[in-house]
Formats: sequence, structure tokens, C-alpha cells
Amino acid sequence: MRRKFQNTLIIVLGLAIIVMSAGYATFASPKVPTTPVSSTQKKWNVAFVNVAKLNTTTISDADITAPVLAVGEAKLDFAVSLDGNENYDFIVDVANRGTVEATLTDISWTIEESGNEIANTINELTGTSGDLEYSISYVDGTEIAKNDILRVGAIKTIKISVKRVADEVSEGTVLGTKNYEFSLSLNYE
Repeated sequence: MRRKFQNTLIIVLGLAIIVMSAGYATFASPKVPTTPVSSTQKKWNVAFVNVAKLNTTTISDADITAPVLAVGEAKLDFAVSLDGNENYDFIVDVANRGTVEATLTDISWTIEESGNEIANTINELTGTSGDLEYSISYVDGTEIAKNDILRVGAIKTIKISVKRVADEVSEGTVLGTKNYEFSLSLNYE
């Protein structure tokens, strides 16, 4: 009987060792996911790129502080010195290089004359401020509006125009140059 008990005990202990070894191997080995993992993660990347001055511009490059594009966002700043009836026109691309569709939620346009803010508009991209006319639209002339969609991989070209309009002045009158600073932000979600 003692021999039978010892044999049973050896079998039980052997099974216990096998079960514990299998359990350790299961928990110690690296896990392989059972569901497929996407190789592309969702990421956000909408920004201005590629600025080009248009040949309709009537001022010299010396009178322009070229647009400075913010890194990784749809924001730009530029400055010009304008005499009467001079204008500056340029285009810039807004690109969605992310992996999610972007929706335009807000447009902010600020204008300063010699350091003093003369216009600060939200969602107003065509108008006048004093003797300055401005317009911002897509290059094909369509209006930029809230809720515009920028699809993944899409690029839309925007045209920006600023012009100083001179009223009728008597002959020999000099209007003088005015210095303007501009800031444009397109906010996407």
C-alpha cells in the first residue's frame, strides 16, 4: 500500500510540475496580438507650404517682408510697405499631410498699420480698412468658409491680395508710404 501511495504521489507531483511549467511558459512568453494592428496611426498635420509672389504685384521685393510660415500649422505672417494704388498678391498652399480629414473651424486675420491694429476679423476675408483693401480666397476665386473640408493628402491653394487705394489728390501731393503687418491663421479640427 505504501508503494501504491508513493507511485500516486509521484504521478501527482509530476503532473503539478508539468502544469506549472506550462503556466510559466504561457505567461513568460511575449504576447502576439490576436487582432490586426494598423500600421498607420492617426496623426494631425495641416500646415501652409509653398509661397509664391504673383506677377500682378506692383511693389518691389524690397518693400515686402516675405510670408513667414509657422512650423506645423496653418499660420503665416507677412509685411509690406505700400504707396497709393500699390498692391501685393501671392499664393500659398494649405496641405493636409496627416492621416485624418480636417475641418476648418475658424479663420483669423489681423492687420496692423505702423504697429497699431487697424483690423482684427474672424471669418471675414474680404473687405477694407481705411485705405487698404484685402481679399483672401481659394485661387479659383471661391470663398474660404468655416466647415470647409481638407481631405487627407489634399492641397488647396489660397490667394492673398492687399492693395492701398489712393483717393483723388491734387497734383503734386505726395501720399507717403504706409507700413502694414498681416497675420493669417486657419484653424482646423
